[in-house]
Amino acid sequence: MTHSRSHLIYYNALSRRVAAENDHYRGETPGPNTSRPRHLSPQTMWLVLERDGYRCFCCGESVIGQRYTIWRRNRTRGDSPANLITVLGTPSTGCMERLEGHDPLDEAKGYILKPTHDPERIPALRHGRTPVWLTTDGGYRFE
Repeated sequence: MTHSRSHLIYYNALSRRVAAENDHYRGETPGPNTSRPRHLSPQTMWLVLERDGYRCFCCGESVIGQRYTIWRRNRTRGDSPANLITVLGTPSTGCMERLEGHDPLDEAKGYILKPTHDPERIPALRHGRTPVWLTTDGGYRFE
């Protein structure tokens, strides 16, 4: 896929803005607006954020300047980008609160997977509408 120069400049500027607002990810301590598993590398986190367009994978709302987390779809699998999505909120607010409740509807949407499920083989509904298969290289595909 090719991008125009203006498109790349926009995303680079957006990446710098997110980085400035969430600079704590450059270190090891979580900051006020985000949470991530302690062993998740900053590179993987940025890859997932960029793939998701700096939006909540579930509802599509922007996460810039808001609290969000990088959510593991399958808790027993590693930190492959195919297993990770950006989710708005905290364990007591937003989409994250709903996912923490393990709603069967979220399992049907592919946001929560059973331990035996392979994240690359189970689609997830992007922004609650479009089924996509997340890939280990930090992208997604349609089928």
